[in-house]
Amino acid sequence: MTYQYSSKNSEHHGLVAGFCKEINLAQILDQALGGADKRTISLGNYLWQ
Repeated sequence: MTYQYSSKNSEHHGLVAGFCKEINLAQILDQALGGADKRTISLGNYLWQ
């Protein structure tokens, strides 16, 4: 008897997003790029949307 196996990519975006939030990556990017007070949405938050 033969079995067919398949796999699916479970995508780990949730883990990556959680880690980025935990280390405050959006704020780090905003500080490095500057000018966050002049924008409607910060560049750090834009990158993770």
